[in-house]
Amino acid sequence: MEQIQQLAYFQKHLQENVQQLTDSLLQKLFESFPDTFQNHTENDHELSYQFLHDLISTIADLLPENEVSNQEAVKWGQKTGHLLVERKNSLSDSLAKLSVHKRVLWSFVEEVAAEDQYHEALETMTRIDQLYNHIIHGVSVTLKEEDERKLSSFEEKYLKASTPIVPIMDQVAILPVIGEIDEKRAEILLEETTQKASKLSIDWLVIDLSGVVTVNDLFVNYLYKLLDLLKLLGISPILTGIKPEMSMRAMELGLFKDKGVITKSHLKQAVEMLHHQQS
Repeated sequence: MEQIQQLAYFQKHLQENVQQLTDSLLQKLFESFPDTFQNHTENDHELSYQFLHDLISTIADLLPENEVSNQEAVKWGQKTGHLLVERKNSLSDSLAKLSVHKRVLWSFVEEVAAEDQYHEALETMTRIDQLYNHIIHGVSVTLKEEDERKLSSFEEKYLKASTPIVPIMDQVAILPVIGEIDEKRAEILLEETTQKASKLSIDWLVIDLSGVVTVNDLFVNYLYKLLDLLKLLGISPILTGIKPEMSMRAMELGLFKDKGVITKSHLKQAVEMLHHQQS
């Protein structure tokens, strides 16, 4: 019997016994993972049953091997990955359950196969294993994307929190800039600073740069934009703690030209100047 005929033979039996296989698989899962299922509500049970029924139907439908069926298996895995994220299930637990899935289907294929067809059953079992591997790949892709999304969201929240504008007296606030400044942080620094400064209704913003680790053209260019935006908002910027290399590069780029930017060597000097103006 050719491979296509072999797979079609077992596919027909799988498709005709989806309900029986679903019942059998659900029972095996109950036995193998009692802690997982013991607190299931009736609605949880129905959702699990429907999921397993759909999964077995999908495996049966995709049994004939071709590029389309492999892609569909990956897509099904991605959809499953989204369900895992929604239900906050772990990948390791899900993979353990998938091994039970495969054993149930393999046992069914072995039962269907006659003794002289065992090698044919083996090919079908191998194909079932391949389909599950494609599904697992789809699940892992989705979970990896979710992890990256969470990391990006956490990073953005952290960067926003690391842009503190601290009011120190009437109409005056300080922005300490600390650490490495890459493009993403520079963009958030620009956006958050202008929004927060505008809400505070300040006249002066002291930007202390003594904690900046590395000075490069990207940072100097973003600082140039920030000074422009602050002036448009009617806020007078004061720069303190400028390192010599930043000062030289800023002069080359015309950072201070016609911007009316006050500079001080130290933060203390700027605070004393503003305090003197207000007293």
